[in-house]
Amino acid sequence: MMGIVRPAHRPVRRRSPVPPTPPADPPSATRPVPLAERAPRAAAATFGVLLAAATAVYAAAGRAQWFFQDEWVFLTERSATSASGLFEPHNEHWVTAPVLVYRLLWNLVGARRYEPYQALAIATHLAVVVLLHPLLRRRLGVSPWVAVAAVTLVLLTGTGAENVVWGF
Repeated sequence: MMGIVRPAHRPVRRRSPVPPTPPADPPSATRPVPLAERAPRAAAATFGVLLAAATAVYAAAGRAQWFFQDEWVFLTERSATSASGLFEPHNEHWVTAPVLVYRLLWNLVGARRYEPYQALAIATHLAVVVLLHPLLRRRLGVSPWVAVAAVTLVLLTGTGAENVVWGF
């Protein structure tokens, strides 16, 4: 008998009670970082570059400087061991800290090189700028780029930039 041809037996596929797991997210290295997360890092990097550039510019601008007027008064006429030398005003200004610093530097390096005195003035200026940046960000809540723009104005100080390279 030429019989009836039956189709080949196929196994019945049953659905699993556990749903399939979705594919895993790509690693964070391949996922783009949102702009909101990149902005503070880019602004901080820009701020660091500006600080380094300003340090180099100020050091180069002051390479020909030497002691001048008021600095000689601190080195020759002021004593760090007497009350009058420490607390007597200089042109109506309280100058105890500069007198102490100049006397300390005088004892450490003397007057052969001006760079240590100048480096202290530059470092003080940069410290003010570095402390101003988080003040703007945290206390005033400005955006990272606005903070960088504001501290750049203070960093470069416009027409007062020559005051940064003088030790006093």
